[in-house]
Amino acid sequence: MAVGLAVLDVIDEEGLVKHANVTGAALLNKLLALKQKYPQYIGDVRGIGLFIGVEFVTSPESRDPNPELAVAIKSGMYRDRVIVSTEGRYNNIVKFKPPMTFDMGNVERFAEVFEKCLVREIKI
Repeated sequence: MAVGLAVLDVIDEEGLVKHANVTGAALLNKLLALKQKYPQYIGDVRGIGLFIGVEFVTSPESRDPNPELAVAIKSGMYRDRVIVSTEGRYNNIVKFKPPMTFDMGNVERFAEVFEKCLVREIKI
């Protein structure tokens, strides 16, 4: 129990919750901008703090899941040394769960790699 309390003290003292919320909001905004740019592929972007998911669809009208694109994005990001997972009932949601040390520079890199992988897969 003492170890758990010590961890909570560090989280509080170092402002890690605030950091996660601020950094996560920046990443969420970047991904929402990509949703606006590519609405035919990105059905939804949602999350809180640094726990964020991007839902891939076959079209904005049908909103049918697109697991093939999600898995291709995951694989492409892995090749570019960014680790994400695919989850959800249809495996069409790319989720990102970075460490608490994730910073604004990492936000920029993540958004760049994510868009690069998306563009490569949809062949624009």
